[in-house]
Amino acid sequence: MRLLLPTMLLALAATPAPATEPPTQSRAEVLALPPQQAADALLRNIAPRFVTMTGQEGADNGDFLTPLHFATAPEGTGIAGLCRAKVLNVTLEHSQDAAAPPLVWSFGFTDVYKAVGDVDAPLGPIDPGEREQARRCAAAGPVLASPPDSPHAPRFFAYRGYGEPWLGVTALQGAIRAAREGRYGAIECSRRELTDCRDPRAEFAALDVRDLSYVEVVQPDRDQPNFIVHASFVAEGDRDFHFGWQVLLEVNGEPLPIRRSSIFTFNNGRTRLFRY
Repeated sequence: MRLLLPTMLLALAATPAPATEPPTQSRAEVLALPPQQAADALLRNIAPRFVTMTGQEGADNGDFLTPLHFATAPEGTGIAGLCRAKVLNVTLEHSQDAAAPPLVWSFGFTDVYKAVGDVDAPLGPIDPGEREQARRCAAAGPVLASPPDSPHAPRFFAYRGYGEPWLGVTALQGAIRAAREGRYGAIECSRRELTDCRDPRAEFAALDVRDLSYVEVVQPDRDQPNFIVHASFVAEGDRDFHFGWQVLLEVNGEPLPIRRSSIFTFNNGRTRLFRY
């Protein structure tokens, strides 16, 4: 997909502008403008929302591509312990004419998340307060990995698949807590180095949902309340080779809230660790 930059700006214009900086024109006035002028009027308020950026040079395969990533400041999700930011991913295509303006080859938005403590389920009793949650989220960066192609750099995690982000995170959180308390079953492990998998349960117990880099939840059968969590964690800082862990967690049955507990309890099935 090859798009001129003004076309991309129209898509951005659909994003709500910050309440503190309303458009200088009414909605009817903006909609009556030519597309490029309407986009310009709205983007004057939208652009300040993106406070960080990373970029890298792509491979030159005839058309030179440059991926750019812009992130908003982290904010609360309404779920205790879970923060969110929005990322705009843009790929620029450069023509052979160095003086020609770049074309937007592709673009899209992604919501990314970060656990900053015990993650609650909806309507759970953990309530750190809006100010405390805002403080935690504001300090939860970096949103974007740097360098952007590093699988081990700290960042907010992308969530894919079944359910809301809290579902996969709380399932992992509960399983890790059970392993730490010594009440978890067998854990399979696929080694990459000879030192891997000496104690899979201890390795699993040492994981922290605050280090998540990717979460995907799959529901194999829509008629059954079972799901599988695939997750990646950034590498531990003290490891020479900077390898991280990937986790496959099978969860059986519906999450059941325990009275006066913020954490949902799951009936966990097969659990497997992978080195990457």
